[in-house]
Amino acid sequence: MPPPIKQTPNEPKPPWFASLRSSFEHTPRTLGLVWRSSRAGTVVVGILTLACALIPLGVAWAGKQIIDAVVRHGADATLRWVLVELALVAALAL
Repeated sequence: MPPPIKQTPNEPKPPWFASLRSSFEHTPRTLGLVWRSSRAGTVVVGILTLACALIPLGVAWAGKQIIDAVVRHGADATLRWVLVELALVAALAL
């Protein structure tokens, strides 16, 4: 049985910014390695990452437009925005 791990309650934690900075310490070298292995693949992954980050914003905006169309009693506009939101959610699921 391994010995119990001693915890030191008085040990100060590093500042959050220092922890965050140290977590990104190897990022430039890693991205350089990925870039050298496949430039096109790196660009595609970057674009897909950006798209996946922006789609939830589009879903929220389409939801707002649905509510606005319902309040205005616009059946055609409501249906159009529901279909837009459905397409965005389907794209997010891919």
